Amino acid sequence: MVINVLKVVIFIFLVYNLGLSSYAFAEKIVILKQKSDDVHNEVVRGFKELIGSDNDIVETDADASPDKAKSIILDILRNERSFHLFAVGVIPLYAANEVLSERRKNIVVFTLVFSPERLGKLPKNFCGVLMRPEPSEAVEQFKKNFNEREFVVPFSDSSETAAQELSREGKNAGVNVIPKHIKTDIEAISLFQNYGNKPLWLLPDTLLVNPDTVPLILNISASAPVIAFSRWLVKLGASLGYEIDFYELGKKSAEVMKKIIDKELDIRKQKFFYPKVKYIKKSEVE
Repeated sequence: MVINVLKVVIFIFLVYNLGLSSYAFAEKIVILKQKSDDVHNEVVRGFKELIGSDNDIVETDADASPDKAKSIILDILRNERSFHLFAVGVIPLYAANEVLSERRKNIVVFTLVFSPERLGKLPKNFCGVLMRPEPSEAVEQFKKNFNEREFVVPFSDSSETAAQELSREGKNAGVNVIPKHIKTDIEAISLFQNYGNKPLWLLPDTLLVNPDTVPLILNISASAPVIAFSRWLVKLGASLGYEIDFYELGKKSAEVMKKIIDKELDIRKQKFFYPKVKYIKKSEVE
């Protein structure tokens, strides 16, 4: 008995004093992709490169099926009670929310989800890398590229948090952000048909930006600055936009996961993180 206790003490000493902690506490990480394509695969490539080989990593694919995503997580849960999940896409996120919600030992880091706010309040064990720039950086880019010191940001229930972030950072930076709550397709069309000449900030929200509204938005861009969320919209006429490097998105997700594993981050207090983005001017794509 004394010998066994002594062995445990020696092992703990080695772990903490000889640099063996990463080996002793290697984590099992399950990567669940919504599907296999260039975007999802690039996110996973960035994640795996940064997360390191110390952890036991399993990669799997939901084939864009909610039922399969849920089944995969349940099967892993039956065999591996302790694991963390990297959910790449909205289908894996929703499946994880159904199966792993409030299972504190199972941390869920997600990305490639435009509107995680649709889930409502995120469980304590969930956090995500968003598909939009850090708000203070975005407002500073606006100030850098335009003389105006106010802009309109339409939002729906799905993008309300993003609009609130811009409003808050606008106040800090001396920019008047005018939020417009849009509830229906008809309201969105009416807003853009009767729009004035203030700068317009577009959020990645399908109620606001869709095949019916894009022609109206392009008409606005002829007389007012439009800030968009893709290179494609800048090519069509938006004044400024940003794009996300999916490889870097995966690396940022791995950075968050590592900090959680290393107890450097309390996701009960911080739920959302922002990737690096590249800003694109209209003159650069013409």
